[in-house]
Amino acid sequence: MLEQRAQHGELPLSDLARLTDRVLKGQGKPQRYGTQLSPEEWGARYFGLQDEASVHAVEANRRALGVMPLADYVCIMSEARKPRP
Repeated sequence: MLEQRAQHGELPLSDLARLTDRVLKGQGKPQRYGTQLSPEEWGARYFGLQDEASVHAVEANRRALGVMPLADYVCIMSEARKPRP
């Protein structure tokens, strides 16, 4: 139902991506869009995803949904969560 609402513009696609990943992560399954990565994972190889193939799959899913590339997302989130003096 949420995917249909998102396709009709009733739900932001980025919200759909975050919710989908949160549910998948809670179920112990791989994320589809890479939105639920911890700050420790951002600097890790493959951004905390399993392997290079997982990164490519996440990037393809992000592209299909029309959300920014994973590297850009990680960069923005890293900057936003930096401690401020």
